[in-house]
Amino acid sequence: MNNNVNKIIIAATLMSAAASANAENTSNVAAMPQAKPTPFTTVFFAPRTQYRTASESFLQRLMLTGVVQDPDSILKNMYWSFETDADLGKHMDQWKSSYQEVEINKPFPLGDSGFWLEPGTVFHWESAGSRIDPYIGIGYHFDPTLGAVLRYRYNHQNHDSQTLQGDWDDSSEHRVDIYLTKYFTPNFWVQYNPTYYSKTHGDKFVYANGKNHTLQHNSVFTFHTTPRFYPFFELGYLDKYKDGDDTKDEYQIRVGFKFNLN
Repeated sequence: MNNNVNKIIIAATLMSAAASANAENTSNVAAMPQAKPTPFTTVFFAPRTQYRTASESFLQRLMLTGVVQDPDSILKNMYWSFETDADLGKHMDQWKSSYQEVEINKPFPLGDSGFWLEPGTVFHWESAGSRIDPYIGIGYHFDPTLGAVLRYRYNHQNHDSQTLQGDWDDSSEHRVDIYLTKYFTPNFWVQYNPTYYSKTHGDKFVYANGKNHTLQHNSVFTFHTTPRFYPFFELGYLDKYKDGDDTKDEYQIRVGFKFNLN
């Protein structure tokens, strides 16, 4: 009798201990943070306000942008953006639609060389008409903190503009960019971007500098202040601006941020 009682007590004790251990394991599993699923694409809201010094004008950009993250998609690493831009006037007292753009591109690594190709295009439309700007870039990683892209883009006008002679013709242009990006820390990086433009019909169209070509410069300073928030500011030189009979140097100052909506 005593042996049976002892066996029952031992069995009950073992069952209680097992139940307690199982409950603890279940609690630990429930307490473990669940891995956040990878979104199909990142989505950033990226507004930017711009001031141009010679024309004394303010402009506003509202943008959604991101990069496809889905590892099983053929679109993985594709960059996309949609933006609408408005002229705010000299005193930020208006909202006049300026233009809209959609851009897509996708990099293709060239083996283990550190080089990659970056084909893409921009679709641009405004009240005067539309434009399609295909481009091809080649990039190179010098090291994990320094990269560069050389890009050729053809800004093809789908409408005619008035020429210097007073008639109407195609005012398309060639565009060449260099994007040089340096990460000083994981939370601070700088990009320098010189841009060269030239008119395809240089005898019929000129820029504000009086020439059929122009060279502009822009530098972007980006900070990563929180897991989702990236403020940035830009300083740029846009060559000349013609104000009546007077020609002035045109500079731009841009301030904005990117906020991760995922």
